[in-house]
Order: sequence, then structure tokens, then C-alpha cells
Amino acid sequence: MDELLLLQELEDIKNYPSDILPHYGYGDKKELIEIIENEITILSRYEEPQEDMEEEEADRRRICEVQGLSRWI
Repeated sequence: MDELLLLQELEDIKNYPSDILPHYGYGDKKELIEIIENEITILSRYEEPQEDMEEEEADRRRICEVQGLSRWI
């Protein structure tokens, strides 16, 4: 699930007037907030900034060129 969608869902849960959420299997509001915040934390750890990915791709391209290989087969 996308981090943005999780943030929107988190806001919806936080703003829900009851502590029991029927559209989440009657789950506890605090427990659901904790679960979603943990998911957001996990996603943010594994998302690489675009610059790092571009730099990594450039490195891979150079390695292939040095070895005389095509990067894309």
C-alpha cells in the first residue's frame, strides 16, 4: 500500500467519532492507529530517494559498459 494512502487512512481513522470502527471489522481505534503508523514507518525505511536510484542505475550502466555488456537485453 502506498504511504500516501496510509496517511489518508490514518487521518480517517483518527477523525472517526467512535473508538470502535465497524468498517475495520469492529477493530479498536487505538490499535488500528498503531498498526497503520507502524506500516508507514516500515514503508519509509525502504523507500529510496529518486537521486539514489538514479545514481545506482548510472553505476550499473558503467559496470556493464566496462565489461562490454548490454545493460538492457
